[in-house]
Formats: sequence, structure tokens, C-alpha cells
Amino acid sequence: MIDTAWSHEDITKQLRTWFPKVFEYIDSRQECTNTSTAQPDWQLLVPNRGKLELSTAVRPNGIVLARFKGRQKASIADSNLWFGTYLSVHYTSVN
Repeated sequence: MIDTAWSHEDITKQLRTWFPKVFEYIDSRQECTNTSTAQPDWQLLVPNRGKLELSTAVRPNGIVLARFKGRQKASIADSNLWFGTYLSVHYTSVN
């Protein structure tokens, strides 16, 4: 459930409980680079013409999430939110 009273920080705490491994990776990458970025750990992605783009909200809150989750009265099963990070994920293909 999305609470429209959530701040960006509240959402981040919730996302960290839902996706602990993702945030462990984000945290480890920030420690490795020894930088603090002005960008938040995550960004909200929104559909536009069949593609996902960054939302214009730099630090999305509960009101923003509710707006982009889908139809106003959509159930949780019928709702979609997409999140991304500014970090590149590097992987090696094994043949």
C-alpha cells in the first residue's frame, strides 16, 4: 500500500526493507567510490510511449508514487511502479 503522507525518506526506508540486497549493493558502491552524490539512491521511472523514463520528481514522495502507480482505484495487483538507480551494474557473461 502506498501512503500519500510518506516522505522520500520514508519511501527509501520501505524500499530498503523490500529490497535489502539492492541497497546493500548501492551502499557498497558508494563506499568503494568514496563519493557522496547529490542524487538520491533511487529514482522513480515512469512509462512514456512504451519506454521508461526518469520522472521529473527528484525526490519522489507518497503523493508522487500514488499518482504514477496506475489507475486511482487500482488494486495492488493491478498497480505498477518502476524504480532505477544512477549506478551502473556491471556483469560478465559466462559462455
